[in-house]
Amino acid sequence: MEIVKSGILGRISGKVNDAVWVNRGGKNYVRKLPEHFKDANTELQATQRLKFAVVMGFLKPMKDFIHICYSGYAMKMNAFNAAFSHTFHHAVTGEYPDFVIDYPSVLVSRGSLAGALNPACESSRPGAVCIRWDNNSGIGNASESDLAMVLIYNPDKRKAIYLTDSTKRAEGSIEVEVPPEFVGDTVHCYLGFMKSKPTFGRKTRDAISDSRYAGSIRIMRDKGWGTKDKGQGTRDEERVKRKLFDGYFNDLAAYFFFSPQRREDANYLSQRMTRIVLI
Repeated sequence: MEIVKSGILGRISGKVNDAVWVNRGGKNYVRKLPEHFKDANTELQATQRLKFAVVMGFLKPMKDFIHICYSGYAMKMNAFNAAFSHTFHHAVTGEYPDFVIDYPSVLVSRGSLAGALNPACESSRPGAVCIRWDNNSGIGNASESDLAMVLIYNPDKRKAIYLTDSTKRAEGSIEVEVPPEFVGDTVHCYLGFMKSKPTFGRKTRDAISDSRYAGSIRIMRDKGWGTKDKGQGTRDEERVKRKLFDGYFNDLAAYFFFSPQRREDANYLSQRMTRIVLI
């Protein structure tokens, strides 16, 4: 591969015969077209392609987050390629053709800032995830004002949500609302930190931490008032039924044991029983 410095040619891209010209980072590169292989489906090639697809499918939903959190490693490659390389070599497990992402080994952010201490996640309430950590401000280069970077990945939906500037390290926890479609699914949570003052270029490495895996959690279903769960009636309907049944059994006890007057009132009981049947 050759580099063409900017001159009378300026920016160059495209193919000329067997040479391909591209421009990256303001520099022009030329390389030769690869030779044609009669057999491009060897076991090794198939293995690499499948691993490539697994990693790409995992990282694509979080590419905007990656561009921020790997920016300190975007020197000879862009931030997404840096994240891809690390994930490809360190966070894929299994044997061909059953490759899967090893979620605890993934780094969704990288840098030399002090990371999270003892992160953990829990489904604090329906439709939300709470991520907690120990406040390690003042240890190393950790500061109370460092901002939490949270990423929550849903492998079932192949979607990710994230926050980058809402909570400080000293607060020790953050609660994140998840989309309704995440309810009932298992999600994987990651936590990192970044300095409150923005930096650029290689200095970004000192302003962002390696992410820490906070664990996986199943999002609680909403069983609140007026919402349905697994096809059952709403809770307000259940309460009405319970009230009517309580009244019915009280009347039944009175009929057999206590009240001669109600025992004689057959219409009263039949009306109450009819109300229950109609619900």
